[in-house]
This record gives sequence, structure tokens and C-alpha cells, in this order.
Amino acid sequence: MAQFDMISYIIGVLVMIFGVVLPLSFMIYKNKKVFSNIKTSKQ
Repeated sequence: MAQFDMISYIIGVLVMIFGVVLPLSFMIYKNKKVFSNIKTSKQ
């Protein structure tokens, strides 16, 4: 039973990490594209 609790805990942590990291990385990726577009338009 303890091992099952550990596995479910790890899965929950992974889901939380993916739920936070994926949107953040997606936002950063979009922001980088926007910033690069602003830099190129200024030049």
C-alpha cells in the first residue's frame, strides 16, 4: 500500500509540474517570438 501511495504521489507531482511548466514554456516561447519581431521591426 505504501508503494502505491508513493507512485500516486509521484504521478500527481509530475502532473502538477507539466500543468505549470507547459503553459509557462508556451508563454515564454510566444513572448520570445513577439520580442524578436519587435527587434526586427525597429531595425
